[in-house]
Amino acid sequence: RLSDPEFRDLYDRARLVVMPLHPVLTAGGVTAFLEAMAMGKPQIVSDSAGLRDYVREGENALIVPCHDAVSLRRAILQLLGDDGFRRRLGESSRACAQSLFSSRQFAAHLAGRFRELLKR
Repeated sequence: RLSDPEFRDLYDRARLVVMPLHPVLTAGGVTAFLEAMAMGKPQIVSDSAGLRDYVREGENALIVPCHDAVSLRRAILQLLGDDGFRRRLGESSRACAQSLFSSRQFAAHLAGRFRELLKR
């Protein structure tokens, strides 16, 4: 097991993050996905239903079908071969993490839900 600083160092040195996932309904891999977003890393993720609330194709990640090695390889080569696209995807991913998935956004969303419940 790596320490948090060691783990973040790996993210920092990575050119991209690849998350091959099984098709599940739960948000498996969401912590790793959000951490990579916060680090501004371009990502390739499998189209698992549990992550659909977080992943936006071409905005914060590239999405490939689950268990599709050919599509995964194509996406990896696409990002490795295009420095500008990889940089833009990483920058967009970080901006998305800050605007949609920060602690502040989570608290505001939660407060809104509580207000709705109190009105009922």
